[in-house]
Amino acid sequence: MHLENRLSFDPWSKGRLLSVWTAAFQTCNDLVIYAKLQDDDSDEISGLLQVWKLKDDSECTSSLDININKYSKIFLAPDGLTVIFIDPVLCYSWNHETAQFDRIHFTDEAHLFWHYGAYSPDGKLFACCKDSDVRVWDTRTGQLCGKPITMPSVNGIALSPTLNDQSLGDRLIAIHHGNTVTLFDVYTGHLYAQCWNPGRLMAFIGDGTKLASYRDYHPIRIHDIVDLAAKHRNAIHGYEPVPQDMNDGSVVGQDYELLFWVPLEHRKDLCLPHVEMIRGRPTKVDLSRFRYSSKWTECIDQGWLKELEESGKRMARLLE
Repeated sequence: MHLENRLSFDPWSKGRLLSVWTAAFQTCNDLVIYAKLQDDDSDEISGLLQVWKLKDDSECTSSLDININKYSKIFLAPDGLTVIFIDPVLCYSWNHETAQFDRIHFTDEAHLFWHYGAYSPDGKLFACCKDSDVRVWDTRTGQLCGKPITMPSVNGIALSPTLNDQSLGDRLIAIHHGNTVTLFDVYTGHLYAQCWNPGRLMAFIGDGTKLASYRDYHPIRIHDIVDLAAKHRNAIHGYEPVPQDMNDGSVVGQDYELLFWVPLEHRKDLCLPHVEMIRGRPTKVDLSRFRYSSKWTECIDQGWLKELEESGKRMARLLE
């Protein structure tokens, strides 16, 4: 960058000692900045949300003072049009007509939580997890995009851009839990794919066809979404147990179709695919001769069946 093309300005000309906390460009190239007071020992801090029109004579078009808990988390949308404060919950949306931020309310906003919150790349969706429930909101309307997705031990979330040319759906959400990333359709909750041992730091690439993940001391991994979905559908061992609170021993597929039933004594130690560490004496299931649907009769012991038929004939003769 040439120095003559660089724009420098001081947004804090009022003499207030502030530190920039986050910033984003709006689609019209106005700059949104959030800053907080430095060296404030009180439980509440003063924050300043400003919108700057960047020209040779840069000017502030809007400014909003906010008093929040100093431990509050702030999420500024990538497009600079919404900002969410959590603990306490405060949501603001940029109004182009009035050139100011308006207070808005989200449905079920009590479930907005600072842990693992994420915007979609275009800023139109916001997701977060509270008490193992992952919710996604439309930031333009404040409405939920679908039913909560319940996942244990969530430690990372990423939202895709709009998938205009894909068959997977309009939006996907990637949820990192344990050593697994599971991808769902945002609106229907349909499970599309899973991958094991990715990093918990995730981001969708450009058109949303790939997911990048990273974890400490490991290379960045790029996952093709269509490929992951195909592998998940065609996996020989593509099964998962029903949730614990519903568990009657049934094992189901990706669309919760019934596959088989597990006896009580084997449920706790059933070894699922891609397990990295096994303790104790696990139960393993050999699916090499697995039969389902109308083919289940092929599992019948033909010798036993023949003996049963002969026994029935003998009984019939005795009754005659």
